[in-house]
Amino acid sequence: MDKNCTDFATQEHAQLYFEENGGPDYDSDDLDRDGDGIACEWNNQSSEEVEYQEEDTTTSDNPYTATDIDHDCPDFDSQEDAQLFFEANGGPDEDPHDLDRDGDGMACDSN
Repeated sequence: MDKNCTDFATQEHAQLYFEENGGPDYDSDDLDRDGDGIACEWNNQSSEEVEYQEEDTTTSDNPYTATDIDHDCPDFDSQEDAQLFFEANGGPDEDPHDLDRDGDGMACDSN
């Protein structure tokens, strides 16, 4: 059965499943996209610690929203997708996902 990160209530649950099913040596579900041995790198809060957040109803042409789930350049189909995600997550003033390593305001422009 294919799993993805949204199937788990917490990162800890995802990590346990990941380790029980082959870990970094056999990651058929692609839960560890950056290959660092940590599945579904998100905010690491248990589901009990996550507070209800009111839904943002503002409209935007940007399909991405701010997230604590770690994303790396290979996670995007194009530089344009990476740029939209980068901008939705505070770039260029903030770059919590380290998508603009050279600091030029362009996400993932070196790959």
